[in-house]
Amino acid sequence: MSIKKLIILSTLLAFSFYCKPNAKSQLQYWENNAKAYTEAVNTYPNFKVLLEAKMKEATAIWTEAEKLTDEEAKASKMKEANDKLEDLLGQFTQIKSKTEGLLSSINKLDAKKLDKKKDAVRDDAVDSAEKTIAEIKQKLQSATPANEEEAKTITKDVISSLISAQGVVDRAAKAVKK
Repeated sequence: MSIKKLIILSTLLAFSFYCKPNAKSQLQYWENNAKAYTEAVNTYPNFKVLLEAKMKEATAIWTEAEKLTDEEAKASKMKEANDKLEDLLGQFTQIKSKTEGLLSSINKLDAKKLDKKKDAVRDDAVDSAEKTIAEIKQKLQSATPANEEEAKTITKDVISSLISAQGVVDRAAKAVKK
């Protein structure tokens, strides 16, 4: 075997070893997910039933994991529980993160001292982004998803709107730099 192949093989083995879930990191993910779950349920009560159902499924898997004595199997089962919960919860954490990022970008853009022409570009972008944020809040507060697929469709649409709004703000920030 050539040295190059040996290096690649050892790198892949090391990478696979470090990428395996471990119980300690999975517990941390679980605790973070529990906090995110509580926040999502409180922020989006119309999604509460679906989030609770997902948490119930994930908790059942987590309980199974806690009974295991083999650390590798336990970590794998814990990861399964986290993945189950994040399947829907991840949409809400993305919404939170993207909204916070958008608000931060708006604040940075708003803080710039600009001439009239550039000020108009900024104002249009900020107004558009703020309108998007208001619309998605309304959409999430008035949504009544009947099932998980409907919830995912709604949240994916919201995430897409946030990404688009971020693009508008980013382009405006670039335009006012010139």
